Amino acid sequence: MVASALADPTRARILCTLMDGRAYTTKELACAAGVTSQTASFHLQLLAERAFVACRKSGRCSYHRIENPQVAAAVEALGCLAPLDHIERAARKKHVGPRAPAELLLARSCYDHLAGHLGVLLAQRLVSMGAIAEKDGIFELRPKGCAFFRDFRIDPAALSEGRRPLLRPCLDWTERRNHIAGTLASALFDVLIGQEWLRRKTGSRGLEITSRGVEGFQKHFGLSEADIYRQT
Repeated sequence: MVASALADPTRARILCTLMDGRAYTTKELACAAGVTSQTASFHLQLLAERAFVACRKSGRCSYHRIENPQVAAAVEALGCLAPLDHIERAARKKHVGPRAPAELLLARSCYDHLAGHLGVLLAQRLVSMGAIAEKDGIFELRPKGCAFFRDFRIDPAALSEGRRPLLRPCLDWTERRNHIAGTLASALFDVLIGQEWLRRKTGSRGLEITSRGVEGFQKHFGLSEADIYRQT
């Protein structure tokens, strides 16, 4: 079902626009996909019928967002097999490597958590710090990690009480390595946005790393500015 939904370029553009975790109106998604509002409505109805997208009305506007984290994970994983390069045709003309705009390669939102070079880098750093362990492609929170996340006012014990997994790997479609997902990754992402280490970009799920963020990643994760901006 995911493959058939993404097989149509318009639906793929809509889903990828929604991958920043925010809700958009039909008109906004139509503009992002380069189609009329009527065409966007047709595709959104199909996506809603397949439980990819949820719709909520507020006044005269209908707001659409990805139904749940499982859908977002499936979209991201499928991107590893067939990168959605048709989303930004102009950006791909001279690009060598992962076919994605440069602003998505460094740091981007993957629904409700951090992805891209920075997302993978933080996952690797958390492993090397002993905050989490990685074995056979599975992430596990370690006691040292509980203390680390509490410094960010995140309570892993409280987060583990929900139905969603606390921590799981999410294969990054541009890096081809895992970043962290789950309620813990979502809570960390909220902190990074709230403390203005990261800033959302208008009309994109790309993220800007602020000067405060560079200082914070160095202080708490031991990452230099060169580490952060070094693309692999």
